[in-house]
This record gives sequence, C-alpha cells and structure tokens, in this order.
Amino acid sequence: MTRTILTVLAIALVVGLGIGGGTALGRNIAPAREDTPYVMAVLPTGQFPVSFQGALANATSDPLPDGNHSVVFSIYNPAVSSTPIWQETQTVTTIDGKFSALLGLITSLNPTLFANELTTYIGVKVGADPEMSPRFRVAYAPYALNSLQAFTAKSADALDCSGCILEGHMGFDSTGPAGPKGDQGNSGEQGLIGPQGVNGNAGPQGAKGDTGSQGISGPQGPKGDAGPQGLTGDKGNKGDVGPEGPQGVQGPAGQGGLKAVFTTGSTASVNESQAVGIEYSDIPDMSIDVSLDEQSTLEITGHVEIYGTAIPANSDSVFVRVRADNSTIQQEIKLAITYDDAIRQTVFVPLSHFVSLPSGNHTLKVQWFIRGDPGDGFRLVSLSRMMNIAVY
Repeated sequence: MTRTILTVLAIALVVGLGIGGGTALGRNIAPAREDTPYVMAVLPTGQFPVSFQGALANATSDPLPDGNHSVVFSIYNPAVSSTPIWQETQTVTTIDGKFSALLGLITSLNPTLFANELTTYIGVKVGADPEMSPRFRVAYAPYALNSLQAFTAKSADALDCSGCILEGHMGFDSTGPAGPKGDQGNSGEQGLIGPQGVNGNAGPQGAKGDTGSQGISGPQGPKGDAGPQGLTGDKGNKGDVGPEGPQGVQGPAGQGGLKAVFTTGSTASVNESQAVGIEYSDIPDMSIDVSLDEQSTLEITGHVEIYGTAIPANSDSVFVRVRADNSTIQQEIKLAITYDDAIRQTVFVPLSHFVSLPSGNHTLKVQWFIRGDPGDGFRLVSLSRMMNIAVY
C-alpha cells in the first residue's frame, strides 16, 4: 500500500461564515426572541459548498500520477471525535498532484456545522489508505470573521429607529431619470482558486529528443548447461595441515567401579552318572548366590575341564551353559568329543560373559548335558572347574 501525503493549499467556505445581524446572503435576519440578548443568523436553505484545494504526494514526496483518485472528506467536531458529523466521497482529478474540490455538492453541508468557534476539523482519506493525521482545522475567511460581531450584538428591539426606512418607504418610481454613471470602484480582493478545469486537448507531437545515455546492465541471465568434463589436471602440491577440529561430544559414562567378587570351584575330580538324552544337570561346585542392591553388570569368567574317556559311544556331543535363576544367559557350548577308550581326551571349556541383572537375590550356576541315542547310563567327569563373578 502507498502512503499518500496531503498538502492543503486552501480551504474556503463559499458561504463564508457571514453569520450575524442585518442582512446575510440577501435575506433579512430577525432576532430569535424578545428576551434573547444575542442574535443568531437565519441562514438560507440550499447548497453551501466549501472549496478545498490540496496536493497529493506519495511517501517519498513525489506527486501522485495525473488522473482520478477516490477521496473521502469528513467533518468532525471536536478534532478527536471518532464519528464524523458530515461525510462524502468524491473522485478528484490531479495534475502534478494538485486538485480542487467543492465539498457539499454530493451531501449537502448545513452552515450551522460551522457555528461553533474554531472546533471544526476536516479529515481526508485517499483510496485504501487510512485517514490522514492530523486533521485540518477549519478557520474563518477574513471578511467572514467580521460576522462574528453578530454574536455580540444586542437585540434590535432596544434600538432607536428614528429616521429608519420603513416598510412603506420601499416603493420606487421606475419612470424617473437615470443618474450619471458612477466612478469605477476599487478592485476587489483576489477570489479563491476555482475548481480544476477539464483537461485540454493533447498538443502536437514534439520533436524527437537526443539519444539518452547508456542504460544500466540488465539482470543476470539463467545459468547455462554444464559443459563436457575437462581433462584431469596435474596433481597439486600437498596442502597445509588443516586447523584442529572442535572438541567432540562427551561419550557415555562407563561402567561403575568394581563392587564385589565371588569365586567358586574345585580341582577335585567329580563325576555324575546320567542317561543319554536327560535334561541339563548342575555341575558340582559351580553355583554362586549373589545379592544386588541395584541394577548391576556382572562379568562371569572361569572354566570347566571335562574328561572325555567317560563319554559312551552312543552320544554325539556334550553341552555346557551358564544360568542366572531360570534364564540362560550364555549360549550353549557344544563339545564334539570322539569316543575312544584308548585315548584319554580332555576338553577345556572357557567361560566369559557379561550380564545385567536387577536388584535382588540371584543364583548363577554352570550346567552340562550330553545328547545322543538313548542307551545305557554314562558318566560326566570334571577334573577341575572354576567360576568367578565380578559385580560392577
């Protein structure tokens, strides 16, 4: 939206403010009441336009383009009032930003709007712009100012009218001779600027002017298509070492310190008779009860040494697993042990695993199991075994 600036050239009341006693606008003025000390003028009816002239410019003080513009004129009393006491919309024609309008030709103006002392203001709104601020105060024209004396004149009832022209003296003899022509009167004051006249016809085409100076460069054109890949250039020299990069983010907190260590095991030979295909059973001396005050990480290490000559021929493998309560926490370790009475085969099974357990009491143990075809009983023999549990 372009903000419009208005410079007021002139505001003139065509009716003037000629309000007072005696004769106003060709009509007789009578007192309002016998007991009224001040006399108000009796104004004629009809249109009483107000001439309003101004110049319209944009926010950079350049005149608006020549042409027609919609303007809303409003009259307020007092200046801060939000509701106009009179309003009309006109289309004004500007030339070099200047315009002239007669207010009251569309919506009649009542002269009593200007009866109060200088408290009347005109607001102007151009197009879609908000009404200009501040509003323009309506002032008296010099000769109309003299009519203010009517507000201080006393009632004519108290005047001595001896020698006044009476109603019966108003007759004239139209046949009497004409008197000599009087001298030329003095020139009157300059009248108000009249409204803007209509545009005249266009003048003839002027001569061709000189060639103007070189204009400014136009905007950058669009980027063209990429050309074909050029040949690979020679390898450049090794560049300098770049600056040190910023400090990396801090890594997650590590495990807490060691809280407790539990150990169990034995080097004494133990054996357990099982039938092939029976469920897991506990390895003797390989069970530890742990009590935790909080969620903790447990590291389980150790070994189980199994003596292979006790494995019967109808089995195909031995399994070892670590259990916490009723859950397997380490994958089963399958041991393929070939049966041969002539060979004393021993298998060393290492234990290495981490597990996180909640607070409370837990039982951790190592179990074994032999799988094969059902048959006679057999013996699982362990020559040595050990389990260590570190709590973090």
